[in-house]
Amino acid sequence: MRSILVMAAAAVAALGAHADADPAAVACHAFTGDADYVETTVIRQLEGGEVTLRVPREYFEDAWDLAGGFRDTAQLFAVEIGTFESITRREEGRRNRQGIWNWMHFVVADLVPLPQIAAIAAEPFVIPNPPVTSYAMRPGEHGLTWLDTPFASDKAEAREDVFIDPADYGSMATVIECDSTLDRMSRNPRCQQNFRAAGLDLQLSYRRTELARWREFQAQVTAFLTCAISEPA
Repeated sequence: MRSILVMAAAAVAALGAHADADPAAVACHAFTGDADYVETTVIRQLEGGEVTLRVPREYFEDAWDLAGGFRDTAQLFAVEIGTFESITRREEGRRNRQGIWNWMHFVVADLVPLPQIAAIAAEPFVIPNPPVTSYAMRPGEHGLTWLDTPFASDKAEAREDVFIDPADYGSMATVIECDSTLDRMSRNPRCQQNFRAAGLDLQLSYRRTELARWREFQAQVTAFLTCAISEPA
């Protein structure tokens, strides 16, 4: 097990994670030698091939997942922010009613390239979408680069902000789409964070109030996937 945690820590080191706790220690805490594991396979329709994840049973609640050997084009997880403990849909509902939103979802999938995701987010109602290079880059929140898109928060019709990292159209590693806090139609603005890890595409979803922790989230999910793919020692 120590070797798995070492591999996970190495995989996230390049992300520049700045959380107080080690991402691998937090995200992989349930990957113990005596844990009950379930295998699920993500089919990569666009890239081809498939990736099998070996995950502690506590992270699943649907019968088809719990049976083991389930195969699909995507896999959803829900975890508590800070502890990376699994959160059930019932628990999400309870916390919603109490006004507690301390969890995030992440989907493991096979998606289009990040520049295309950024272009679609910038102008979702235009087909074909203008290339992401059409939008000027400017300093954004929390070390991110903010794209100058038609529906950004400083525009007349504020709907969504699109952030990328790093500030390079050709090598972006992260694309984050956030509901504008000025959009009256969005009562609880959320962010969707897109990136790649362990040969898979990831989409994280959380409230915009948590955007400052985007590096921490990315590092932890990367560690989780690394532990799920690594063979146990």
